[in-house]
Amino acid sequence: MAAEELYPIGTVATAFDVPVSTLRYYDEIGLVAASHRRSQVRHYDRRALQRLAYVQLWRLDAMLSIDHTSELLASTNRAQRNELLQRSRDELADRIRRLEQAHDMLAHMMKCPEDDHEDCPVIGAYLDGRVDAALDNAGDRPRSQREAAGQTLQRLAETLVGPLHER
Repeated sequence: MAAEELYPIGTVATAFDVPVSTLRYYDEIGLVAASHRRSQVRHYDRRALQRLAYVQLWRLDAMLSIDHTSELLASTNRAQRNELLQRSRDELADRIRRLEQAHDMLAHMMKCPEDDHEDCPVIGAYLDGRVDAALDNAGDRPRSQREAAGQTLQRLAETLVGPLHER
């Protein structure tokens, strides 16, 4: 029986377009274990490469954090996985919403007739909203800066292009 082919860590890193340090980290946290070590060099068999491709499916294609990826790979049943996937979808939807708001704000800034964006009434309102949110956060109504900024940006984006859900 022929021995299974093993690939050294440098070859794997190049083939999968990841730094060697990432592969070492994945090995250390048990996400993708090296199959063998020869002279202190990690080597990977086809099964380990499939595991790496599976991790990349979650990390790169589904855009999940390393923590969510680890949780998904460790999940033991469909209900648990679906709960994790729903949480990830919700977080992704929130990121998409924030990116749309940022896109709208940048589009406004490109068209803004003011030479200095700080003189723009729309940007000024946004800056005032961020300052107010920061001061509210320092007072008795704690709220995350990201949440407050997102709400302010959403109001401004809706002022500029209408409600996001009507697009």
